[in-house]
Amino acid sequence: MLTDDGLQDGLVVLLAGTQIQAVVAADDARVAQAHTRVDLGGATLLPGFIDIQVNGGGGVLFNNARDPQALATIAAAHRRY
Repeated sequence: MLTDDGLQDGLVVLLAGTQIQAVVAADDARVAQAHTRVDLGGATLLPGFIDIQVNGGGGVLFNNARDPQALATIAAAHRRY
């Protein structure tokens, strides 16, 4: 898992619905109570990371249109997320 301290092994993300509740050591007592476990098979997890880089939205690309109306269209397309 990638944390503020770099890559760490032996950590578990505890969720409530779709929200992160805690990042704990794998031997934490709360892990035993978890209802669902997902083995990532050696993949790297980046909890809470959101890739906010966008190239456009709503059928408009920044590289084709760089004006206020294009920005408004793109923003409206992403607003629901």
